[in-house]
Amino acid sequence: MVEARSRMQESRYLMNPSKKGRGRLFALVALVVVGLVAAGTAVGLFLALGEEESAAELFERGAEAFEEGRYDDAIDLYKEALEKEPESSVGYNLLGMGYRFLYLQTRNTGYREKEIEAFRKAIELDPRNYAALVNLGATLYDQGDRVEGAQFLQQALEVYPNHPDRAQIEEMIRQAGQ
Repeated sequence: MVEARSRMQESRYLMNPSKKGRGRLFALVALVVVGLVAAGTAVGLFLALGEEESAAELFERGAEAFEEGRYDDAIDLYKEALEKEPESSVGYNLLGMGYRFLYLQTRNTGYREKEIEAFRKAIELDPRNYAALVNLGATLYDQGDRVEGAQFLQQALEVYPNHPDRAQIEEMIRQAGQ
C-alpha cells in the first residue's frame, strides 16, 4: 500500500513538477542521459572490438583492392594483416606483389626496394615458398642482377619441379649463365 502511494506521488511529480521538483527532474533526466551515453559508448567500443577483422579477412580485402588496381590500399591491408600474422610468408609475398605493381606504375625505386625486401622476408619465413622464390628471382633478374635472380629461380624449380612456367624459368637461368 505504501509502495502504491509512493508510485502515485512519483507520477504526479513527473506530470506536474513544482519549481523545486523541476530541478530534481532535470537532474534525473541528466543522469539518465549521461548513463545512456556512457552505456552507448561502452557498447560501441565493445562492438568495435568484437568486429575486428582477422588476418585472413584483411588479406582477402587486400587481394580485392589489388585486383581493382588500388595497390596503395592493398599494401595497407596486407601490412595490417601482417601485424596480426607476422609469420605469414604468403602475406609477405602478397605485400611484395603490391609494391611490384606500384613500382611498375610509378618507376619509384623505393617501391622496388620494398618489393625485394618483402619477397626476401617471405623466403626467410618459408624457404620453400616457390611463388616468393620466383617473384624475387624475376625481380632481381629484371633489374639486372641475373646471377642472383637465377639462383632464386633455380631454388623455385627445386621446390616445385612441375612449375607451369618451367620452360621460361629455365631459359632465364640459362641466359644468366652466359
